[in-house]
Amino acid sequence: MRPFIALAALLAFGAVATAHHSPVAVFDMDKRVTQKGTFKAVHWTNPHVNFDVEVLKDGKPMTWQFESHGVSYFTRNGIRLRDFQAKIGLGVEVLAQPAINGNPFGFVRVMKFADGTEFKMFED
Repeated sequence: MRPFIALAALLAFGAVATAHHSPVAVFDMDKRVTQKGTFKAVHWTNPHVNFDVEVLKDGKPMTWQFESHGVSYFTRNGIRLRDFQAKIGLGVEVLAQPAINGNPFGFVRVMKFADGTEFKMFED
């Protein structure tokens, strides 16, 4: 029974460990992009909270996904899931570091919402 439990634990935690990565492995930390669009979703998960923003490219909607800190970062700073859920459907401007591979994916630095709310994940 013990080998089974050890194997199950290894498989469960191994998936989490491989999902986590250093931002410098995925994002160009020397570049900044700004995307403006509509805030569509928040994925309140660890190891990183992610946000979906619908932007227009050549007049057609496309989704950018932005990665941020983990849930504990926001909780420590008094920011809750409901704070982001209340912003769904609002206009948003996101300053981020773009993905190295050119995909519509970025590491959030600042999110500014149309209602004036601003979330700073990093200070420049």
